[in-house]
Amino acid sequence: MTFRPSRPPSRAPQRTTAAADRRRFLRLGLALVLATLPLPGRPSAATGSALTSMIAVIGRQSMIIQKIFKEMLLVALGIERLENLAALRRSREQFDATLTELRHDQALRALRDDDVVHTRLQALIQLWPPFDDMILSGITASQVSHNLVDALAELDPLVTGAAEATLDSLVERARVNKGMAGLARSLSTAAAQRTLTQKMAKEFLLVAYRYDAEANRERLLRSYETFDRTLGAMRDGDPERRLIPAPTGDIRAKLAEVELVWRSYLPLMRVVAEGAQPARDMVAEAARSNLHLLRGSEEVFALYAEL
Repeated sequence: MTFRPSRPPSRAPQRTTAAADRRRFLRLGLALVLATLPLPGRPSAATGSALTSMIAVIGRQSMIIQKIFKEMLLVALGIERLENLAALRRSREQFDATLTELRHDQALRALRDDDVVHTRLQALIQLWPPFDDMILSGITASQVSHNLVDALAELDPLVTGAAEATLDSLVERARVNKGMAGLARSLSTAAAQRTLTQKMAKEFLLVAYRYDAEANRERLLRSYETFDRTLGAMRDGDPERRLIPAPTGDIRAKLAEVELVWRSYLPLMRVVAEGAQPARDMVAEAARSNLHLLRGSEEVFALYAEL
């Protein structure tokens, strides 16, 4: 027996004109911001440690965006609702606190003054209030409606795109420092893997919720194939992607632990990507396994950040 949400959506509901106008404005605004970025003309004077620190912070923000959507979908599906509401509150607080750090930490000032980094970071800062409004709406109501899932699905690519664009600009800045380029690439790859753990979960849950199911099956397939391929590249190296093999025994050992969790998690993702509609017990199992995968990926990232 498959698990069906209490109000399965067949079509997206009609939105108010104000809400639709707001989303169109946000979409246009971000497109303009990212399409008209200045060419690198005022390079940052940031130290390597500041670059590493900011890559770590932005990478975490990217992951939290996906984690928030995952937690809201678990609430919408009625999976451990109270526990996931509490997790959602913590995720929101973490994102907000980290954004404050990005805006005001003096150690990161040189990077914030970089033209490209500044422009992309501002896009993320400007998109946070409407995203936060949606999160607070779910927390206040202690439930997540289909209308809210629909609004999140529209805003999510914009917020995610802003975070990823900021991270890309930091990695590009690291390329001018030969000693930093390899570490920045490895660090950003570890951050992307951590984010993918939550992105896969989100796509899996959107299928469970029957929201744009076929498109999300395709996204899920691409996500788990990318994660699987990159996990091997982090372990063994990949010259085409300019990734070095795991540089320490601790990192190699932790990657092996992540791979063990991944091998049990992957079949759940694959069967849904290939067309299965997940039953409630499968959704709950995937949610539990995902937390183990996230924890392992965070530990890998932390080891790279210590290099």
